Amino acid sequence: MASSSSSSSSLVDSLPPDLFDRTTLVSLASTVAILAVAYGASLVALGRSAPCGHRALFVWHAFDALIHFCLEGSFLYHCFFSWLPVSAVPNPLALAPTPHNYLGHAGPPRAYGPQAGGDDPFARLWMVYAKADRRWAGADLVCSASLSLSLSFFFFF
Repeated sequence: MASSSSSSSSLVDSLPPDLFDRTTLVSLASTVAILAVAYGASLVALGRSAPCGHRALFVWHAFDALIHFCLEGSFLYHCFFSWLPVSAVPNPLALAPTPHNYLGHAGPPRAYGPQAGGDDPFARLWMVYAKADRRWAGADLVCSASLSLSLSFFFFF
């Protein structure tokens, strides 16, 4: 009994302190909420007597579409509309790079993307994601292009 208690204690001690921070918990809760919306939409669109397989496919596709629209769309929003002057940042080297002449801006350098989103919940979500891959902190052209393609596919097909 004592060894089980000490092993679980060492497991908890080995976890990073920000593993379950507020942003992560809100992000996980929003994903569950999106799943609930997809399931609710299946009840409305298919009725309660629909076969389980049809409902599962409907929920999967509705969930996927909502994730693309809500979460990935928020990344693109920050890439196009969130910016701050690089001169306002105490350590500009900590920023993810912004491509030269991004969106036709030729004035003083700006930092685009979630890193410029401040306290916006979606910007904070992407900054947590950027801890694993820095490209998602700024306006990376590959990330923006791939998400633009997936969102345009969502809207046109």
